[in-house]
Amino acid sequence: MRGSASTSTRARLRVAIACGVVLALFAAAFMVRVLDAARAGEGERALFDLGVLLVIGALVIGAAIAVVASHLTIAPVEALTGTARAMRRDLGIRSRLKGEDEVGQLGEALDELAAWVASEKQGLEDDRNRLIAILESMGEGVLVTRDGVVVLANAKLREMFLLDRAIVGRPPMEVIRAAGLDEILDRAGESDEGASGELELGGLRPRRVLVRVAPIRGKSEHAPGLVAVFNDVTELRRLESVRRDFVANVSHELRTPIHAISSAAETLQGGALSDPAAAADFVDIIRRHATRLQRLVEDLLELSRIEAREWKLSISTLDPVEVIDSAIEVVGVAASQRNAKITREGANVLVRADRTALDHVLVNLLDNAVKYGGAEPQIEVSVQREGDRVLLRVRDHGPGIAPRHRVRLFERFYRVDPGRSRAAGGTGLGLSIVKHLVEQMQGTVEVDSAVGLGTTFTVALPAAERDGHGTT
Repeated sequence: MRGSASTSTRARLRVAIACGVVLALFAAAFMVRVLDAARAGEGERALFDLGVLLVIGALVIGAAIAVVASHLTIAPVEALTGTARAMRRDLGIRSRLKGEDEVGQLGEALDELAAWVASEKQGLEDDRNRLIAILESMGEGVLVTRDGVVVLANAKLREMFLLDRAIVGRPPMEVIRAAGLDEILDRAGESDEGASGELELGGLRPRRVLVRVAPIRGKSEHAPGLVAVFNDVTELRRLESVRRDFVANVSHELRTPIHAISSAAETLQGGALSDPAAAADFVDIIRRHATRLQRLVEDLLELSRIEAREWKLSISTLDPVEVIDSAIEVVGVAASQRNAKITREGANVLVRADRTALDHVLVNLLDNAVKYGGAEPQIEVSVQREGDRVLLRVRDHGPGIAPRHRVRLFERFYRVDPGRSRAAGGTGLGLSIVKHLVEQMQGTVEVDSAVGLGTTFTVALPAAERDGHGTT
């Protein structure tokens, strides 16, 4: 409809202009004739007046035609202008002007431009939504600034620094209070390569956060914006520290027996072999330290297998009393050598556990109690059920453990008394093995101790019902 209307308007406009031109020419010719007649004295006054009126009429009609022509030309242009302005608010609006004339072509071009802009805008919105979804799901905190204020902070960053969404529009240092962050951001803004650094965050749960910042370059020399990625490396740094301690501890644990074996061998080689009594002593030194090395290597390999979950557990319903009796029998020789007395109190309960792993746990705990339970240790082993858990307790009445040691008791190679532990033949890995095995059986292990009041280890494992026998 608009297209045909535009075409007919153009045709009428041409006719109107042609008529106006003809009338103007006719009026001009008639006026010239009247003037010539007046100069020649041939006409009368009335004829002259009529000529003037005709000319005036022709001019009026021509002016009216010009006004109409102007309106017919300007109205579509004004409509296009209004449509273009409305498109700023709604890109779905169209002029719907069509036709072969200039206005129709301009209308079609404007509609095509609006459709293209709407498509590009939708594409940008889709890209933005995808980017926000990616940023919100990241495991690292992401902060984006522009002109010195925050424009985006993802969920992980808000969680990391306990922030709310009101941080947008504020300077980053106003919302993230971390010593050293301002210096990293400043360096990144002045460098083409960005900057990085590590922050130490205090509070109830101290953390270490690695920050990497990259500039968002614009036309100016200085970066108008920054992208900062925050990665919580607390656990990584802890593991690195554990690894360093582990290497240092293994080196120390190996050095002592190796040095003793080497020294004894050199002494024997230097002539002690000719003295049977002395030779026997040095051979005993070699044997004892070789045994210690063997235990250490076996425990290391075992712990490695457990941590790597290469020890495949077979969980079944067990009578814990049977496993306790078996473990007591295993440590029987060591217990008799130290005049240790082990008593057992067992409830009529069943537990879900791996037989070999549970036996290993109890042997380690009983062996610890025998070694460190004081002179002639009195050791009590008990079993009871609490809710859906079975509690296995191993208690001694030895010297006890100070609080500062209890928190690290299950670490590899940690010893309350290193000298006494080595003299007793311990490797420092037993309790770490206990903890890993219990956790793999969906249980927990805790220690309760006070200096001078003995120590109690409690292992909690899933309980089983009497009719629940069978391997899973």
